[in-house]
Amino acid sequence: MNYIPVEGYPGLFRDTTTNAIINMNKQMTTQGMSAHQLAKQRVQDVEDLKQDVAELKDLVKQLINREITNDGNS
Repeated sequence: MNYIPVEGYPGLFRDTTTNAIINMNKQMTTQGMSAHQLAKQRVQDVEDLKQDVAELKDLVKQLINREITNDGNS
């Protein structure tokens, strides 16, 4: 297999047989994977927070309804 460096992108090479771009820079690959995992975790955190807020809203509505019901019985 022959590799040709990709101009302007250190660590990237084009495989002349398959025409694929290959990343030979393991540190850059590891950093990219870490950044992807971090972004994925942040998305999950936001989704968890949305769920928590929805649950809190439901609880507040229940408390308000319970208070209204109790006031009506007094």
